[in-house]
Amino acid sequence: MIQTNDKSRGSCPAAHGWGWASSIKRRLQIWSDSGLDLLYPPHCSFCQEELFPRTSRRLCEPCDLRLAPALGRLCEMCGTPLPDHLPAADCPQCRQQPLKLRRVFPLGIYRDDLQEAVIRMKHRWHDNLTVSVGKLMVERMENQWIAQRPDWVVPIPMFWTRRIVRGTNSAELLSEVIASHLRVPLARRMLRFCCNIKKQRMLTPRERFLNVRGALSLSKGYDIRAASILLVDDVMTTGATVSEAARILHKAGADRVSVTVAARAAGNR
Repeated sequence: MIQTNDKSRGSCPAAHGWGWASSIKRRLQIWSDSGLDLLYPPHCSFCQEELFPRTSRRLCEPCDLRLAPALGRLCEMCGTPLPDHLPAADCPQCRQQPLKLRRVFPLGIYRDDLQEAVIRMKHRWHDNLTVSVGKLMVERMENQWIAQRPDWVVPIPMFWTRRIVRGTNSAELLSEVIASHLRVPLARRMLRFCCNIKKQRMLTPRERFLNVRGALSLSKGYDIRAASILLVDDVMTTGATVSEAARILHKAGADRVSVTVAARAAGNR
């Protein structure tokens, strides 16, 4: 595989270097936190209770269980929960709208505490929580990802204006944690939005697939022929965005495209 230097290719000068600046800021925050641990005991990044014993994930044991409770049967292709009596081959979601993905690996279902965590992760002042959730995803799903033998870890991008407003992209931060643990190249800029689309949550399931059609493109400098790619996002609802990303990657020659998400919405396709 030919690796790119992964420079930002945003269409606006304001977007260039934004990922670099964010990465430096996060590392400074981590170093600062490490120093403060010597003076003040760390706290759970979700419930803010004091951590004892300390954990590298910065999540207390009760929050571990609340954010990632045991999952029941899931469709391997789309990650949606399946009734016990229904054969996996008869997944109603896949019959309704097949996705262009090999596998979907969710940490949990988008509800209760995990839903609250994902909502918080969309804001830069909760980057520590995003890192904690990323580490929890590694702990729960690393072996499943390794079985797919990914060549690249690729975050779902965000249009540059939205990135500036939010100050963070939780998908990118999750992908940093995942790529580091898998020791797989991280391609922050492999995919990019070439236009600003309507907000998906305002649209019907059918409109969401139409909304993202043609909105993503592959940046220059990547040779992904026969590659296995692991896409990363914070939440998957209809699967429209990740399926469009997979379509673009397959068109460029990728062999397998899977996705891992912190949360999979159920019944919203």
